[in-house]
Amino acid sequence: MTSPKLDGVLEIADAVPSDSPGALEIGFTIPQQYNSSRILFDNLSRGRGERLALTGPAGTQSYADLCAEASRWGHGLQSLGLKRGDRVLMFLDDTPAYPAAFFGAVRTGLVPLLINTLTGPDLLQFYLSDSGATAAVTDAEFCSRFDATACKDTALRTLIVVNGAADNLRRPIPIATRWRSGCIRRARPDDPRASSICSTIWPIARLPSRATC
Repeated sequence: MTSPKLDGVLEIADAVPSDSPGALEIGFTIPQQYNSSRILFDNLSRGRGERLALTGPAGTQSYADLCAEASRWGHGLQSLGLKRGDRVLMFLDDTPAYPAAFFGAVRTGLVPLLINTLTGPDLLQFYLSDSGATAAVTDAEFCSRFDATACKDTALRTLIVVNGAADNLRRPIPIATRWRSGCIRRARPDDPRASSICSTIWPIARLPSRATC
């Protein structure tokens, strides 16, 4: 249900109390402060770090490896100046980069928008505009989707490209390429590599793999 909030903004309210009979019966509880990335990171404290978390054509990853990659993503997204509650659009295929980016964003307090890769430019533009996302993550093969139509009248400033290079990108927005073993670091305005805000390719910087909170 919804309840009124100041300035006419509606706030979502859960009318089901945490001590409802149904919740008590199945032992379901949610703490007052909860981050859903715990579903991944709690595997470390429970001694499951070396167990298999991912498997597929790209190989395998343990929970420890996935947590480390997710933490790097969290640090990298923070380095872009993103704050808790900011939206990050994710236009990704099913590769190890997807869960790492997702859990890294959630761990940092960001809100990932998971978009179907069959989405066309017009609908993609709506998602970008409606969400106010300033950053997006995509596979190299989908770079061409972020064209002038998709990016028109949006707040998008950074496109993070994984699984290849952004050779076919036409939109002149900053790009972070090949996020493999590290995280992106925003180039300073006086950095000679940052010729303009519309053509900067931000460099990769190795950051600690500790979990963000």
